[in-house]
Amino acid sequence: MSHKYTFGHVAVIGGSTGKTGAPCMAAESSLRVGAGLSTVIVPASLNTIFEVKLTETMSIPIEDSGKGHFGIETIEEVVKIVEEGKFSAVVLGPGLGNEPETYEFAREIIKLITKPSVIDADGINALSGALEILKDKEQEIVITPHIGEFSRLTGLSKEKILEAPYEVATEIATKFGVNVVLKSGRTVVATPT
Repeated sequence: MSHKYTFGHVAVIGGSTGKTGAPCMAAESSLRVGAGLSTVIVPASLNTIFEVKLTETMSIPIEDSGKGHFGIETIEEVVKIVEEGKFSAVVLGPGLGNEPETYEFAREIIKLITKPSVIDADGINALSGALEILKDKEQEIVITPHIGEFSRLTGLSKEKILEAPYEVATEIATKFGVNVVLKSGRTVVATPT
């Protein structure tokens, strides 16, 4: 006996002008791999795009004053929705955008969310220079950088990463207590243990 909540509810926080496809793909992918429900949490001015594009996925629009991206003024609202909702896990970053206030929004969300999380794309870029945020997290975190994002995240050159992908992925995983999925021609998965 099971129902949709038995298989989990994924919240995807992302989207910005010109980047609505990424959170849609993440939400649909979560359903395809077995989640019972998925919901995108998106800037309100873009919500119509999500409502038209997504069939099975729900959306929660967050007021953005027409900016087309998340700002720091919405942190409390998003955290409340995620923490008080029936969400099992959070995906942060697909299509989030690279506005400075959006990066600040992402860093604060990472600090405050207590659900298991996947940090991807612009969520990873927001952590560049701020990796220490991950050290204090108790919940399971997976980061999914490609080589360029991993370079920005760690300050290592792309060449150094490609020379020793297993070693650098393992070093970050153990140092910060996160699971690293380093994407390249060969994907490297490293855990804190």
